[in-house]
Amino acid sequence: MSYQIVHPVRAAANPFLIVAPHPATKKSLRNIICGRLEDFMSSEGLSFSFPVDDQVDSNKDDLSNMMAQLNEKYPDHGLLLVVDELLDYLRSRRQHDLILDLGFLREMGELCKLIRFRIIAGLQESLFDNPKFQFVAESLRRVKDRFEQLRIVRQDVAYVVSERLLTKTDE
Repeated sequence: MSYQIVHPVRAAANPFLIVAPHPATKKSLRNIICGRLEDFMSSEGLSFSFPVDDQVDSNKDDLSNMMAQLNEKYPDHGLLLVVDELLDYLRSRRQHDLILDLGFLREMGELCKLIRFRIIAGLQESLFDNPKFQFVAESLRRVKDRFEQLRIVRQDVAYVVSERLLTKTDE
């Protein structure tokens, strides 16, 4: 038996980058993501560098400039940034660092409404109503206002893969 793709996804239609921050790292979320984006740009034959933390005026402007350069090479493309295990990473952060990380997430969320830059974050449980993060509730509310939540339970994943992405044929 073989499988046929029901809804083909054109790989070149939207370049994507997966970032999986390791919870033990001391790096800020901004430095992890910007570093991976710089690597991605380099792999595409483009040269882009984000300023160091203490030289940043606006993360949105810096990300917009990076996307403008990417769009010069790929005018009809966007960028999908996939951040896996985000909750584990955020749990490991100190309060001040967590607030900065959430501010960066908020800025990226605002940017998603303006340009073809999208983010998907994988979480094992809800971030926005998690009691472990009550001490940063206001920062979380500001992040939540800029993102859509999509909850997928284990049974949904199996259904989507078997019934929506792949269909069985007799071959």
